[in-house]
Amino acid sequence: MEIRELRRESGAPGNEFTALLEDASAHSFRFSNKELQETARYPEPPWFANTMIIGGVVVAIGSSGTTLEVSRLGASATL
Repeated sequence: MEIRELRRESGAPGNEFTALLEDASAHSFRFSNKELQETARYPEPPWFANTMIIGGVVVAIGSSGTTLEVSRLGASATL
């Protein structure tokens, strides 16, 4: 497993993180009882790997990689 980057999701417990791998896949881990447990494997980086939550706002990298998508947290509504 060749790790390219480590990221901790916004809002995730302090004992969880995701490793982005050189083959473009990702693995999530949790420290528990002094052990490292793998909690998930993804064939590509999960949505939260490129997302930050700042206050009540979610900021994500757009699909083109040249824009940011900004959303507010809260109840869904049909407009």
